[in-house]
Amino acid sequence: MGAKQVDERGREVVEIGARMRGMLEEIEKAHIYISDAQRQDYREGRSAGEARATERRTCERLARIEAMLSDSKTDKK
Repeated sequence: MGAKQVDERGREVVEIGARMRGMLEEIEKAHIYISDAQRQDYREGRSAGEARATERRTCERLARIEAMLSDSKTDKK
C-alpha cells in the first residue's frame, strides 16, 4: 500500500481499485502456494496428516484474505 493520502478536508483517501488489486494478487499467491505445497508434499512423501495441516493453514489464510476483499467491497458501497 502506498502512503496515506488525505483530501482538503482531512479525510483519508482510499483507492479501492488499487486496494482490491493488491488483495487479489495475494489471493493468487495463496492459490499458487497451495498448489506448490501439494506438489512438494507429494514429491517428498509427507504424511497425509502433515499435508492436511499445511493445506488447512493455507486455506485459513486464503479465507482471511478473501474476507478482507469482501469487506473492501462492502466499504465501497
